[in-house]
Amino acid sequence: MKTLKFDDFHIPVISQGVGGGSNYSDSERIKSIEYGIDLGMNFIDTAEAYENGHSEKLLGKAIQGKREAVYVATKVSPENMRYTQVLKAIDQSLRRLKTDYIDLYQIHWPNPAIPLDETLKAFEEIKNSGKIKKIGLSNFSLVDFIKAQEIFGGKIFSNQVEYNISDRSIEVDLIPYSKNNHFPIFA
Repeated sequence: MKTLKFDDFHIPVISQGVGGGSNYSDSERIKSIEYGIDLGMNFIDTAEAYENGHSEKLLGKAIQGKREAVYVATKVSPENMRYTQVLKAIDQSLRRLKTDYIDLYQIHWPNPAIPLDETLKAFEEIKNSGKIKKIGLSNFSLVDFIKAQEIFGGKIFSNQVEYNISDRSIEVDLIPYSKNNHFPIFA
């Protein structure tokens, strides 16, 4: 599998998402994740909001015994972005994922009702504690991404955004900015 190197991480160009809703049983979903890992898709993204944390539980079961070979990304929900809520949410995600650290912890969506600096203060605390390795954003526009970078002193690792055949808007500004500033975009 082709990978790209960002800092000390080699991230495959094709990743897996463990999202909400499926017609498959839990055991079939776990086998699918394991098969993807065997194929080299060891970057796996999920979120606490997907199936009320159930997708994190499935991922936790799938990575048992191979945690060091997997790059785990998950997200805090917009309604949990207050400082104390973030501290509680990370511990719940860690428990569901059956791990003591998360490689990439992301803010799932901007929440204009909660100051971003409050959320990022909690993220910095949990990063300093070793519970997360990298801090990322999800669904942030370029303007909001730059604002977060300014608040957090340029320490935001990545932005995960929608990008598909019918929505290519990130090609206008976000992709050129990411190339010039050397941070990954996950789509």
